[in-house]
Amino acid sequence: MSNVTVPSSKEMEQFFEAVFDVFPLILSANLTKNTYLLFKHDNFLVDDIPTSGEYDEIFQKDLIYVHPDYQEDFTRLFSRENLLKAYAEGTTDIYAELYQKGRGSDYQWVSTHVIRTTNQNGDVCQICIKRVLNDVMRKTMTEKHG
Repeated sequence: MSNVTVPSSKEMEQFFEAVFDVFPLILSANLTKNTYLLFKHDNFLVDDIPTSGEYDEIFQKDLIYVHPDYQEDFTRLFSRENLLKAYAEGTTDIYAELYQKGRGSDYQWVSTHVIRTTNQNGDVCQICIKRVLNDVMRKTMTEKHG
């Protein structure tokens, strides 16, 4: 039997605060049912994202903000149809760094990472986390060359 420690509510709160600080957009999606639930948004990429709705709709809304040079890659990787196919083939997670518009008109490098999960009904679900990489990349370059 493994020795598992159950974290306190304060430790869980600290954990979630740290994750939310790093990833300003977090959502859970049920791809089987074509639904999503937004956990955190922080005015990250697009205006007025409903806290829940259809995955296909939020995908189309997000696609508009992806630079035209990356829209084909974004669709190939993150459309519901292609995600379901990839997960059925055994893929457990997908990661990409793409150029997307922020709240203003400027493009920024954004990482998108989706991780496959399932629910108690066996539906294909995923967690999606996004973050702006401009500051992360700048810090990495400074650390290597500064």
